[in-house]
Amino acid sequence: MARGATSDVAEQHELVLLHLSDIHFTVETESGEYSVDEAVRRRMLDDIRSQHDRIGDVDVILLVGDVAFKGKDDEYQRANAWLDEVAAAVGCNRRENVLCVPGNHDVDRGAHTAPHGAFRTALRTIDPAKLSDALLRLLRDPMSSRQLLDPLEQYNNFALPYGCEVRPDQIVWAPRELALGPRTVRIHGVTSAWICDATDAHEEDAKRVVAGVFQLTETEPDDRISIVMCHHPLRWLRDSIPLRPWLEVAHLRLFGHEHAAGIDEDGDHRGLSIASGAVTPPVGEPGWKPAYNFIRLRLDGQDPDVCGVEIFARCWQERAEFGPDPRQPYPYSTFVNLRPSREPAPVSESEEAPLAVPQPEPVASDNRAIMLAVMRAAPDSRHRAARELGLLDGLEHLTGVELERELLKHAVDSGQLEELGRRVVDDEHDN
Repeated sequence: MARGATSDVAEQHELVLLHLSDIHFTVETESGEYSVDEAVRRRMLDDIRSQHDRIGDVDVILLVGDVAFKGKDDEYQRANAWLDEVAAAVGCNRRENVLCVPGNHDVDRGAHTAPHGAFRTALRTIDPAKLSDALLRLLRDPMSSRQLLDPLEQYNNFALPYGCEVRPDQIVWAPRELALGPRTVRIHGVTSAWICDATDAHEEDAKRVVAGVFQLTETEPDDRISIVMCHHPLRWLRDSIPLRPWLEVAHLRLFGHEHAAGIDEDGDHRGLSIASGAVTPPVGEPGWKPAYNFIRLRLDGQDPDVCGVEIFARCWQERAEFGPDPRQPYPYSTFVNLRPSREPAPVSESEEAPLAVPQPEPVASDNRAIMLAVMRAAPDSRHRAARELGLLDGLEHLTGVELERELLKHAVDSGQLEELGRRVVDDEHDN
């Protein structure tokens, strides 16, 4: 039986993750800079294939922000094509096992409006202790949430079939759960690009972005193995102090943004932070070194409360190829202690508990697979099948990503998702 398969008599006791960040897809291919990016990604794909033979099939691909460069639709189309190749190269047969969070380059800055600028100014000057609740109130208000989310519309179109879009009625996407022996691995996404703009890349202005504690307060410590993805490391966040104790409940924290790979272990072995480096950092950037990670989780056969972690950090080498990161052991082997689960720092009597957002229930894998097939089909095929099933009734006023969200929601609520998927596939084959 292949690694990763399950049966009534065998449990999967290891999981392999592919950790990618800062891919920066762009359509500006005339300049030499971007042709270098394409060549780097081709070399990386070759390396991914070679490592697959050693490490085994990948269970989930984690994109930790900056999938695009300017947050444009055609950039995400290129990203989807490359992801198809990556998934095939690593044996990730369930294409719905791609998870993503947005980064600052996934924001379409051309969609910023004057109200968005006012919200940015307010959230960059308010007391950090009050920031999370202020952001959540803005996201719950129909007018202000539209202003904050419109610059992420093309990213959300890309993320929708993976169940990772952010929207007013689902600010936190449903966590993904994977079996690891008798335990469950639960993967959460944290959005940190709500108010990103052109100034966020400047080191001297690092603490200009916000996440919101509300994204993590429902992540209760339990017997699950918790993984959190967030594009910006804590030091970039204005609300890093109130956010830190909630984030550190997670056993693994995966970051991007800084274009530098690294591993930071907690002193008590109850968690670690992993930065992937950038798949394609800007050419000419000081310390330019494309990088990515494989991460393998294994349960200890003797102690079920210990999870082994191996990090295969890959980076650019002198001979225009990828190889092990020479700055650390390969693989970097450590473990996380799953006993006991850590509690977040208690709220003092002088403080109010932060507002929380209940997390949606995880979506069944079969439904995700159908959603992915439906959303990857041509819009004409999708809408024709949806119209035949009456799934567009009452949605005439919607366009873009809002229409696609409601279409899928109607399909699920009416029990017609499977039939929608069948008709879309048949329609694509006929055409």
